[in-house]
Formats: sequence, structure tokens, C-alpha cells
Amino acid sequence: MRLFRGATRQGLGRPSGGLITLASTRIASKFIEIETKCRWLLAGQVNLYNAIGGDVRLIIINVYIHLGKMYDYDIQRGLFQEDLELLSIRKPGYLTLMLGDFNHKLNPNSIDKLYKELLIIAQIPNSIFPKVECSARDLSLVRTLGSQGMFCLNGRMKKDRPAKQTFRLGNQICPIDHAFVNAWSFGEVQDFEVENIEGSDHCPLQLTIRSTDKNQREKAVIALVEYPRRITTRLTESSLEVLNELIVNYPNFPLEEDPRDVFKGYNKAIA
Repeated sequence: MRLFRGATRQGLGRPSGGLITLASTRIASKFIEIETKCRWLLAGQVNLYNAIGGDVRLIIINVYIHLGKMYDYDIQRGLFQEDLELLSIRKPGYLTLMLGDFNHKLNPNSIDKLYKELLIIAQIPNSIFPKVECSARDLSLVRTLGSQGMFCLNGRMKKDRPAKQTFRLGNQICPIDHAFVNAWSFGEVQDFEVENIEGSDHCPLQLTIRSTDKNQREKAVIALVEYPRRITTRLTESSLEVLNELIVNYPNFPLEEDPRDVFKGYNKAIA
């Protein structure tokens, strides 16, 4: 259910690199947001998934970064501020996640005060991404995510280590229900598992991902905090109205097809 094409604005092409984030359907009135070390962001696509874990609705916002001069021209025209407003959509009772594609060579000192309202998620090396679809079981979204080049990690988490499948958000211990990896850039690893998950409210969440065929270990650092108080855009009651709002905000954004029709078909498929 890709709402937008992979190509970004101004024909910049599909971004390389990989990204990972965690989704928990049991975060009461809490929100996870991603802070970038980059000054340039682009809202590449917005995916709406319904009926995850019952009545919980998950909104995944993919954020792509391009460091070229062409997009810098877009920033000068004020399009970056529009992206920030779009990335701030949320609604109480909904879990909102933003996924970022990052360039680790950026200078953290170049972060502008305005951009600090987004949180940090670190880039994971492309070499850990599998070429095969994830073998996670009992997840209704595996097929949908796999068709978009995304994979579920939690099917590989060990059942006898539940403490490693949680993270702390403030004073709340949040179980990890879904972990998604964007795998547009594939490596040589055929299989992998989440080996360790640890962290607290005072330090970033750290995942150790081990490839099962090469015994290769990579670590990803993810910082989780509560959503900022400032809200620039609110979600409406109906998901279809949200899609209409996105179309209004991005009237010239290239669409593969009308996302309202796609969303109707997706709801029917999972009913």
C-alpha cells in the first residue's frame, strides 16, 4: 500500500541506506518521534495501516533525507517548513512513528534549533539487511510490508527473553510489538535476528542485530522520548479525511494511484 512513489521531489531518486524503528501498540497517550542529525528532510511517503492489534491504528511516516543542491533549492523556497508541518500530524490514542534515512557523516553541530523538535534514530549499515522476506509469523502486516521492501524483525526475537523485547518510555515499560526495517538497499545477509534490546529513559535504546549466516553483529542506537507538546497539524476523525488532507498539503506530489482507493481496498483485505 504505497501511497507515494519511491522517487522524491524534483526527481532526486530513491534514497539509499536503511532505517529501523520500533512500534508498540500499548503506549498509552505516548508518542515516538524521530530526531535527525540532518538539516534537510523530505517527507517521502506516508503509509496508513489500520487494525493493528485490534483497534490500535499505526501511522508510519517515512522521512527521506537528500543532501544535494537541488533539494537545497527546495528549502530556500520554503518547502522544508511544509514538510515539518506534515510530519507533525498525530492524534491522541494513535501510535505515530517516523522513519528516517540518515547520513552518518553529517556534523551534529549543524542542527538548527527548529529541527531539534524531531528526535534521533541512527542509521543501520546496509550490510545487515536480508534479501529474503522476513519469516515472522502471526503478523498480518508481513505481506503488506514486504511488498514495500520492509521487513518485520520481531518474528526473530527469542521467546524466552521477554525482558529484551521492551523499552522504557518515561516511567512506562513498553513492549515491542513490531519492529520494521526498510530494506531498499540489500546486503548479502540471508537471515538475521534481534539479539539484544536494552535501554532506559536516560539513554538511547540499543539493538544488536546478528546475521545468522555470517554471525555478523551490528548495533543500532535509537532515542525515544515523548512527543513534543507543540502540534502543528491534527489528524481528523476519518482516515480517508486524513488522506484528503495529505493530498491538499501535497497537491503536486507524484502519486502512483489515488491513495483513497488504495486505503479502501486495504481495509477490505484485512477485514
